[in-house]
Amino acid sequence: MECFLTKFSWRLITFTVLLLFTSVFLFTGCDKESITQVEPMLETVETRNGLNAPQLLTDNDDPENDKVNKVLYVFAHAVKDLSTDSEILALLKDEMKKDKKGYGVSLRLLAAENERFGVQLTSKLEKYLGEPHLAELKTEMRGKTGDALTEQLSAALLCRGKVYEPVVHTLRQETEPSFRSQDVIVAIAQEVNDNDEVLAYRNGSSTPFLLSEAAALASNDLIIFVGPGDIPENSTGLSGNGEIMGPISSTASEIEFRNDIDIDVDQHQIKAGHRYDSDDRSEVYAWTLYFFPSNNNNNSGLVDWQDFDPRKIHKNDINVSRIFTNPLNAFHINLNSFNSGIFVYIGAWEYDWYASNKIIINPCSPVNPNHSVAVKMKFSDEWYFFDCGRANLLWPNIGSIQTFENQKCMFKLRRWM
Repeated sequence: MECFLTKFSWRLITFTVLLLFTSVFLFTGCDKESITQVEPMLETVETRNGLNAPQLLTDNDDPENDKVNKVLYVFAHAVKDLSTDSEILALLKDEMKKDKKGYGVSLRLLAAENERFGVQLTSKLEKYLGEPHLAELKTEMRGKTGDALTEQLSAALLCRGKVYEPVVHTLRQETEPSFRSQDVIVAIAQEVNDNDEVLAYRNGSSTPFLLSEAAALASNDLIIFVGPGDIPENSTGLSGNGEIMGPISSTASEIEFRNDIDIDVDQHQIKAGHRYDSDDRSEVYAWTLYFFPSNNNNNSGLVDWQDFDPRKIHKNDINVSRIFTNPLNAFHINLNSFNSGIFVYIGAWEYDWYASNKIIINPCSPVNPNHSVAVKMKFSDEWYFFDCGRANLLWPNIGSIQTFENQKCMFKLRRWM
């Protein structure tokens, strides 16, 4: 993704020659593609703008998420400081390289396995818990120190009945040049404005700046995200043919589509009380996974829905449970596969670009996690719906309709061809 970052700074130069005389010069920065090049200017601008990290991370509408953000603030600052230590940075890099599924690396478990890292981590956790805005969280830790503090602070990552791991992860794979970079950015996995930007820090710096998805993808720096993780018990032993990270865009041509079964969204609705984004618009993505249950080692493809890549829905429409009746493109099914009895696993979720992957198990697969999907969500329950079935039984004829509805949403899917 190409990104152009432009930042402006103003310098006021005042001269006194007999009488006070003031002149103002305007300085304009250049377009850059690397966060490394622009970060000093970013720090200056954000400092002048009074970027208040604790305030930006406050969630008055969701006390659980508010507390999670406070815990992430502490862990992220600890990682930021520790990443200046070359030995610890090498350790974090090695562990993230092993995280091929993108679930994240547990800081709690890593501290238990590596004594030096564990001692250094708890020291930093104690330091940042002393900040005034975290007084309530510090009281809740009941004077715990050492490993006990790491355990109790991790247990505070509780949201809607589930405890998450404090994890670090990156947008890059282990083959990317970012892992060879010594320029490190540590980001907190929570959007803080309507542009879906997150708070980020240079390792060793106490000055935050705003980081967008476009900037993160364009950067050659190593960007370490600190967020809530949900790591499957057997994740390190999963084969490459198991669950799929996704969705990904379809590469089928228009000519191929002419002979396909066409499934569109007739109506859709996100219901009031089931919104997982803090900005004005929720980014709703949807997927289709094609598979045969009898074949555990092969999936026939994964695509996103054409008009849900993403579908941005305003919070006011969600608050009134608005039903959208304008038909939208969803996905196609190859005619030969359709006639052969292929299954589809479909679903929709709220996308968080900064989050670690969370797996959504396919209920139609005889062997889990085969034929399942892992998507980027801050919390594991931020899906709207998922379902599966044999395609030619779900939509046997032109005009066949299937409605998928629960307490969160409604999607009405019609076969048009």
